[in-house]
Order: sequence, then structure tokens, then C-alpha cells
Amino acid sequence: MVRFAGSCEAVRVSGGAVDESRTRDRSRHRTVGRMSEANPYAEARREWNDRYLELARERRVWQAVGSAGVGLSLILAAGMVWVSLQHKTVPYVVEVDSLGAALAIRPAETGGHPVDERIVRYQLAAFIRGTRQVMADRIAMKKGLEQVYAYARGPARIYLDEYYRANNPFVP
Repeated sequence: MVRFAGSCEAVRVSGGAVDESRTRDRSRHRTVGRMSEANPYAEARREWNDRYLELARERRVWQAVGSAGVGLSLILAAGMVWVSLQHKTVPYVVEVDSLGAALAIRPAETGGHPVDERIVRYQLAAFIRGTRQVMADRIAMKKGLEQVYAYARGPARIYLDEYYRANNPFVP
């Protein structure tokens, strides 16, 4: 007679083959009736297996939550890229009083509205004042020239380049 690990007993016949008709399975008898309820080892095994099943179930839930989070992040990233490619510049007009406080802020209209004469005169005076000023502070002088060049385009920019090459304001 040969004993196997699964609490089965089998009888070997000549030639080493196992006779199935004479095989007896004891595990079948343990699960019948109230014996399984009273067996503390079976209960411990069931609790142990349930613990691992619960861990596997929780792992699947967190994998699903993580996958959903990654998917949502990818969708939001694609949306941010799409929004960033839809850039639109909207100019605003800010009216200020004599103290510099903002009186009215509104989008600049491209319609044929007349421009206030005072604003045009102020901007031209600031441009001319910026081109003629000479300061001892090199940083302030450079910032002033940057503001002047911000208003100059085309032939005016070429003229300023030639003028400042001939009359360098940074040389004493």
C-alpha cells in the first residue's frame, strides 16, 4: 500500500500501476456533516484563504482606480494641449485718471471708432522723450531704449538703429 499527501490510500498492483477501484479518498469523509464546522484547522485554512482572496480583490480594485486615474490624467493633458493651441490675444484699453488709477477697462474694439487725440499725443511725446533721453544709470537707459524700440517698426526701427550706432548713448 502506498500513501499520498492528499490523504488518499492507493493499492499498487503488479507492474506498479495504481488500482483505481481500490483507491480510498478520506478527504471525502471529512467534509460531510458537522465535522467541517467543528474542525478548527479547516476554519483556519478557510480564514487564511479568505484573507488572500480579500487582498487579491483589493489589489484589483486599486488597479482599476489607478488605471482610471491615469486615463483621466491623459484626457486632461490632451485637453490642456488643445486649449493651449487655441491661443487668442485680446487687447484691452485701460483709461486712467491723472493719478494713474484705472477708470475703465474694456476690450479694444477694432471698429472704426476715433482714437482720443490726447492718447495719441501722450504716446508720441513718450516716444520722443524716450529717444532723446540720456541717463547716467546704464540699466535705466537700457530699459528706456527697450520701451522706445517696442513702439518702433519698419523704417522707424532702421532709423533708430542707424542713429544709435552713430550716437551711442552708453559711451560717455
